[in-house]
Amino acid sequence: LVEPKIKHLLPNGKVVVQGKKSGANAFAIIEYDYSAESIVSEAVFDDLDGYGLDSILFMSGNQQDSPDFMISFVKDKEHKHYYQTQANEVSLASSLAGFWINGTNLYLITRDGNLYGSAIPSGSTTPTLMKKLSKEFPSNAFIYGVSSGTDTHLITKTTTANEALFVVSIDNTNAVDTTVVSTGYASQMSNVNIVSAF
Repeated sequence: LVEPKIKHLLPNGKVVVQGKKSGANAFAIIEYDYSAESIVSEAVFDDLDGYGLDSILFMSGNQQDSPDFMISFVKDKEHKHYYQTQANEVSLASSLAGFWINGTNLYLITRDGNLYGSAIPSGSTTPTLMKKLSKEFPSNAFIYGVSSGTDTHLITKTTTANEALFVVSIDNTNAVDTTVVSTGYASQMSNVNIVSAF
């Protein structure tokens, strides 16, 4: 990139920079080796004139260790989402709140409360709408996945006041069920703002 400027330091030690590539706005996520003073890896996202950074999402609880991330850009109300590299575009019209990977499955929750699913992208993909959750989620929402046999449970925190945890359960047929958890320890979390790192 030409004229790179640091935009964000990420919890996994990488750096997000913004600059120009072939005269157009571009971003890159860079891993830098400070002892060797050289770039180890660079994921470039170009052809983004007019786009700004919307979010960089890691799976909740895996911000420092996981190589899996989603990066999103926005221009007016047009969104572009990518998994790991620009080659893996994820076509969704909404802003992402968070994601979780279980095996070969990618689950995405949008800020306006829709659950989408797809295989982990290897090239461009359009995820399938699995369920309208009728909830709203903050940016970098807490979404923690747990597997139980053939079921996947996404433990989340919505923006709904006085609601502790919201659990989204997906079975092996992709049927989706939801549960509000507000008893026990969860009752202490009803007014706590839990988000992931960005």
